[in-house]
Amino acid sequence: MQQFSPADLGKWEKEYRQLIEGERHTLTEQGTWALADKPGLLAVFDEDEPIYIGYAKTLAKTLQSFHKAGMVNEFRNYVAIVECGLAPKNIEKKYKNGRSGQRVDTAVSRFFYAISPAPAAQLGPLAAAFTAVADPRYNGPTALSNMAIDALPQ
Repeated sequence: MQQFSPADLGKWEKEYRQLIEGERHTLTEQGTWALADKPGLLAVFDEDEPIYIGYAKTLAKTLQSFHKAGMVNEFRNYVAIVECGLAPKNIEKKYKNGRSGQRVDTAVSRFFYAISPAPAAQLGPLAAAFTAVADPRYNGPTALSNMAIDALPQ
């Protein structure tokens, strides 16, 4: 089965390449302090592998919430479950404070991020389509990835 490629994104290929191949910064306070509160797409990397692609209406606040101790959000939930092996049940309570929180903070501090500008109205569909292209688990045209590519704004 053929896997999607960046060419399947059409006019959005440039933004995808900027996000995946562009400049990366550490996911720490030092790496996020200068960001503006603008909308855009974001990718988080563990070494060279994109582990999370999403969007934010305010990039600075969102990325700062990723590395801030005690914060609860989708990305930190993902890190707690996948990287730290915490059980999904009541996950926010488990990592909000204490030793589990320190494990999540340590895991997050080794990641890098990249951002790409995108129109605020198109953030959701673009993030879904970029995930379909970047994530090898889709391994080709599945129903979910087909819907994401088909929903791209023309």
